[in-house]
Parts: sequence; C-alpha cells; structure tokens
Amino acid sequence: MQQDGNTLGSNSSDNASAPGFPADSIVQLCNTMPWGVFALDADGRLTYINTKAEALWGMSSAEFLGRQLWQSPTPAALPSELSLALQQAISQAGSVEGQFQLPNRKQWLQVSTAPYAGGLLVYAHDITSFKQQEIQYRTLTDNTPDVITRWDMELRLVYANQALVERSGQPLQALLGRTNLEIGHPESIARPWMESLRRTFDTEKAQEHYNKVDSPSGAKHFFSRLVPEFVDGKPDTVLAIAREITELKQAEADIQQSQQFLQAILDSSNNMIQMMQAVRDEQGHIIDFRWRLLNTRSIQAFGQVIGESILQHNPSVISTGLFQRFVAVTETGVPAQFDIEYRHEQFDGWYNLSLVKLEDGIVITTTDITERKLTELQLRESQELLQNAFDVSTMAFALLQAVYEGPELTDFRYILVNKASRDLQPDKNLVGMRYTKVYPTVKQIGVFDSFKRVMETGEPLDIEQYYSGDGLQNWFRITARKIGELLVTSAEDISARKLAEASKLVQQQQLVNAVLEAQETERRRIAEDLHNGLGQLLYASKLHLNQLEQPLPFAQFSELKHKTVQLLTSAISQTRTLSHQLTPTALKELGLEAVLRDICHDYSNRQLRMHCRVTALPIGLHLNLQLALYRMAQELANNIVKHADATEAWMHVRAFKSSLILEVTDNGRGFAQEQIKSKGIGLRTLQDRVDLLSGTLHIDSTPEHGTTIHIEVPLTSPVNSPPQ
Repeated sequence: MQQDGNTLGSNSSDNASAPGFPADSIVQLCNTMPWGVFALDADGRLTYINTKAEALWGMSSAEFLGRQLWQSPTPAALPSELSLALQQAISQAGSVEGQFQLPNRKQWLQVSTAPYAGGLLVYAHDITSFKQQEIQYRTLTDNTPDVITRWDMELRLVYANQALVERSGQPLQALLGRTNLEIGHPESIARPWMESLRRTFDTEKAQEHYNKVDSPSGAKHFFSRLVPEFVDGKPDTVLAIAREITELKQAEADIQQSQQFLQAILDSSNNMIQMMQAVRDEQGHIIDFRWRLLNTRSIQAFGQVIGESILQHNPSVISTGLFQRFVAVTETGVPAQFDIEYRHEQFDGWYNLSLVKLEDGIVITTTDITERKLTELQLRESQELLQNAFDVSTMAFALLQAVYEGPELTDFRYILVNKASRDLQPDKNLVGMRYTKVYPTVKQIGVFDSFKRVMETGEPLDIEQYYSGDGLQNWFRITARKIGELLVTSAEDISARKLAEASKLVQQQQLVNAVLEAQETERRRIAEDLHNGLGQLLYASKLHLNQLEQPLPFAQFSELKHKTVQLLTSAISQTRTLSHQLTPTALKELGLEAVLRDICHDYSNRQLRMHCRVTALPIGLHLNLQLALYRMAQELANNIVKHADATEAWMHVRAFKSSLILEVTDNGRGFAQEQIKSKGIGLRTLQDRVDLLSGTLHIDSTPEHGTTIHIEVPLTSPVNSPPQ
C-alpha cells in the first residue's frame, strides 16, 4: 500500500515496513504479542497496527493507517485524554503510562509507550476484567457498615472505605498518611490499636482487637480483625475490618437483667463475606451462582473458588433451602437475615446469614453462632425450671418463635407459656400452636405488626391495648422483647385499673366544674351585693351632696359633709373588697376574644402599651374554660403593670391542634432564675390554675430581655365539658 509517497506497515509480515519502523522480524514479533501494538510516526500518523490492536479497537487497519491520530475517523473513538497524551508524547519526546476506558467498547486498557527511531510505539493491554473486579471490590467495601482500613509498616493509614469517613466526620484526604493517634483518637484508644497493628506485623499473624468508645449517646463497642498482607513473603501492609458490636453487648446486659432468663453468647465473630453472580439459563431463570469476590475468612473456608459454581462445591445448599433464599433475594431485592443449621461439606454448626442484593447477584455475610445455639439448647433443657418460675406470676407470659415463609415473617409459634396464659385460653394447648390462630384479632388491632417491628428493629414494646374478640373483652398492658429469633411477651389485665381511672376522671370533671360553678355563683352574689350595697351608699352620698348646694348654717353644713364622707369611705371600702370578686359578665355577652381585648385596653396607660391578638378559637368553647383563661390573662396583665416595669407587652391566645395556648410577653426587667425557681405567690397561684386544667406552664425570662410566659391547656380539660 502506498500513501503520501511512503510505504506503511501492515499487520501482515509480508509487507514492507514504513521508513523508520522496525524490520519485518520485529513486525512478526509484534504480531505474536498478546498485547495490542500500533506505531505512530513523528507527525502522529498510524504506520502499523497488529492483529490484537485491531481487535481492541474493533476496526480494520485499512480504516485508519496513514491517518494522523487526530484525524477522523480515529481508532474506535479513541478517548480524548489518551489522544492528547499520545500527541504530547510525540511532540515532547515523552512517554505515556496509564489506564484508559473505551466507552463505546466498554473496555479498559493499560497503555504504555516506547520511542523508536521513526516515532512512537504504543502498547495496549485489555484489563477490563481486572477493572470490573476492582469496581466490585470498592462497591462492596464502600457499602458495608464495617470499617475497612489498610495500614503500612509505619502504622500510617493508606486506605479507608466510606464507613470510616462517615464515622470520623473528616474527609478521606485528611485521614490518609496519619497514625491512629494523629487522626485525633484519644491516646487510651489509639495506643492499644497501634500496639495491635505492630503485633500483627511482628508476628505475621492475624490479630483480634476490642475497644470501647464513650460517646454522647453512651458507650459504643467495636471488634476488629487485623490481617497481614504479604509482598515477596514479608508483611507489607495490614488490612483491618472493624465492626460495631454495641447491640450484642446491650443484648448481653438485657439478658443478665432478666434474671438470666436467656444467656446468649454473642461475642465478636470472624465473618465471611462473599459476593456471588447469578447464573441464568436461556429463559432467564437462576440455575446457579458463581463466586466473584471472597474475603480472607471465606477463602479459608472455601479456597480459591472465584469464577466457580457454588452447586459444584456446596450442593447441599439445595436440600437446606439456602439456594432458594439466595434466588429470592436476587429476584426481589429484599434483604434477608436468618439463622440456619448447616452440617454439610466443610461446615458443621449454626450460622447467621445476612443476604443483600448487589447487581445481578448477592453479598453474603456469614457469622458462626454455634456457641449461641448451644446456649439456647441449654436454656431449653431448663424449661421446666423456668415454667415453674413463670407460673407464679399473675401476668400472662409467653415465649414465641418467629415463623418465616421465605424472607417474610408471617407468624409466631408458642414455645413456652405460663399458667396465666393458659387460663386465658383454657380449651387450647397453646404450645406449638400459631399465635394468629389462637388470637386472630391481633392482626386487626395492630398487635401482630407491633411484634413484627420488635423482631425487625430489636426495640422493646410496652403498650396498653383494649382487646375485644377471641373470647376476651379487656384492657391489657402488653410488653415484648426480642432475644435472638425468640420473642418474650407478657399481657397484664388492667381492666380494673382502667375502670378506676375512668371513674376518677369523671369525678375530677364533676369536681372541677362544681368548684368553678360555685365560684361563679359566689361572684354573682357579690355582684348583687355590689348593686344593693355599694350602689345604695353612692346614692345616699349623692343626696347629701345635693343638699350642700343650698346655703346652710355652718353646723348643718359640717354635719352633712361628715355624713357624706362616711358614706364615701364605706363605699371605697366595699369597692376594694368586691373589685377582685366580680364576675366578668361581658364574657357571656361578648365572648372571650372581646374580654381579652378589654384587658389589653384597660391595662394600657402612658407608660405601657399592651397589644392583644386572638386567633383560631374553636366554636363552642365551654364557658368554664373561657373563664379560666380570662382569669389567667387578667392575672398576667396585672403582674406586668405592677412588677415588669415594661413599655410594651403582647398577649396572644390561639388554638393549636387539641390545645388552647395563652402566651404573654413583655420587654420589662424580667425575673432572675432564682425568682423563677422560688415562684412567688402570684406565680404559684397561676401554676395552680394551670395544674387544675391539666396544662403546662413555661417561663422564659432574663433581666436583659424581659419575660415570656407560655401556658398550654388541653381542649379536653376537665372544665371544658359538663359531667355526663
């Protein structure tokens, strides 16, 4: 082939090489290489490409030989960063070394260059499989809750997954290159950790490390496994996997506090982590799984089996049902966690498996729980002793076993019941029966869903529930606690207490309303006395004053004046006595909003301006509750005038959800904290009123910023409705 006056090299050893290109023997050698090889002349034109390179680019040599690298078409849409790097290497006599992706080919290449007399030789090696494994490894490590780190011989961090970044709150670059102590951990934690690292290097054996960290939410416990990594037979780095085991520690404490009802030995475990790829037939059905990634513990158990079939190595996964669970998680994406007894192939014990879908496969985390299962067996052997202890209690105790259909918890089975439980269903032998068969109503009222949440979250349950059905019509206090795959429940009949509480509430409502009605009756009486007493005194004073308008002898004038003064003195005395007892009749006539605005108006003066705002009051608010709110507002306004030394005050009354809120704020001199704690007579009276209404009172006050008093009373307060 001739072009531009030059003979170009081809991928055939029979053709001559371009000027400056190696001889035919070297061309033949390049054609036998396992890498893609192509040559560029000093102008960037492609002068040679071997068969392997043609396969990598997906194009024949005829399509681009003799063209400059930047001319279109370029080989298989060469990445721009690779094209630029090659141009710079040609122009600056440099070299290229790196990994590049061919997007349209979905391939990764390892590229390197070497100069020759006529230009530049480029070597490309397909590393797609390696890159996929690297991406999968990073996906696994960045999505596991365990903290995965790597440390060098100087005990400095050289790698960390996302879990460490999240826990430390520091960016990854701020962590790399530092020791545990330099990262900022307390010396009491960092020193033992670094000693374990050093011991791993020195002994060239894996080490286990436990530590406790105090946090604002309480002590947290961690278990780590440190494994040496070797280069040329010598430890080069240490890989550490740390897992939080706080819940296991808490479970141990809970079991001990329950009079050793159950003893579960859930110490830190050596976990196996495997990633598997589904193998499908032509119809898309999963027929097998192949290993794609294993950690050190998995390799110790299975050997080097990456790419091999699980059914070939562990066929018993079919008979034990494990294979079906693997398929279910892969197809549905719903995680699963369960215990299983597996005594086949190289395994002999009980294991806890956690299954999580990843791409078209699963990640399996396996924990050996044989010791815990043996403990449970010992506990079952002591069932008779526990039964006798349970039967003493009047509460209905039951030990329930979770029942699964696939990954779904569908029911519970009775394992152990006490006498009180049997008395609730005397015609049934509860042990071995399904819970929802004995009590189908539990699904309707939500008790079964509550039990499921306890099993899923581990959070204890303690509720009061009215149960009507299944031969029962009672109030029960129901508790539940998870222990392994078991659920310990209790049910205490509290019907008598609920009845007493209801009766007490009615009595309290009647008492409160009676007290308030009596108060208002008394105030009406005082009002009548005000009219008949004070009014008469003022009328008599008026008559006497009228007589003083006429000229009178001095003695008669003095006598009339003296009588008038006596009448007015009596009127003033009665006014003082009655002024604090009058019923606000405007409350009935104008409503709560009007009388509250009157308070703000009446208490405003030259020194103090009081603002009033009333919003969203419900219709039909009982008069007694309105009156209570009026009295508290009146007392707060009076306190501001007397004590606050304020220039402005704000009163806001509103309804919010099922409460009525009164909030009064002033810009006065406020209270010192000692005054708020001691609560003078005024605040104590206010607190008593709020307590009577089953409400809350909050005072926020400083000498610099004034005072805010927040009162919230329920709309269902005992004073809000008359007794039935």
